[in-house]
Amino acid sequence: MPTNFLSEEQRRRFGHFTEDPDEGQLAGSFLLDQTARRRAMATRCARNRIGWAVQLGTIRYLGTFLNNPEEVPAGVVAWFALARWLYQRAWIGNERPTLLLDLATKRLVDKKVVLPGVTVLERLVSGNRERAEKRLWATLAAVKVGSGSAGPRRCPPAVAAVRPPVSTRPASPPEPPPRASSTAGAP
Repeated sequence: MPTNFLSEEQRRRFGHFTEDPDEGQLAGSFLLDQTARRRAMATRCARNRIGWAVQLGTIRYLGTFLNNPEEVPAGVVAWFALARWLYQRAWIGNERPTLLLDLATKRLVDKKVVLPGVTVLERLVSGNRERAEKRLWATLAAVKVGSGSAGPRRCPPAVAAVRPPVSTRPASPPEPPPRASSTAGAP
């Protein structure tokens, strides 16, 4: 019985992207859950985060790592870049979901990426808005406003950066307002 029954073309295609994944495949293999996002965020820089996420999606989709990670279709990289961009927009702003969807659509069209289905984009927008909101509430919950009558106050560095420095000198009394000279009764 022959052991080498695949053609050279079949061998070349094995473990590689033969075409761009469709919207269902993108959502099924390349959508990161909370644990995967945390692991991706643990990498050192944005480029590594996207690379890690792409490799995870690739192993889910193909069942193997690519020999050359640069062989990932542009649509896959655009998917992760769009998800990251949407999360940043949701974190720094309070834009309506419909506006975020319109902005995401424009971004994909500008980058010449085939649009996924509208429900895929809806899930991406709402998921990123939800993540940003959870992060906001977790950040606010971590801020200690006061710990009783004698305890120190602690605030996040961003809040501390905008507070005026506390002076150690005693405050001087306010100066009285200047007296207005009256010329109304003068001859």
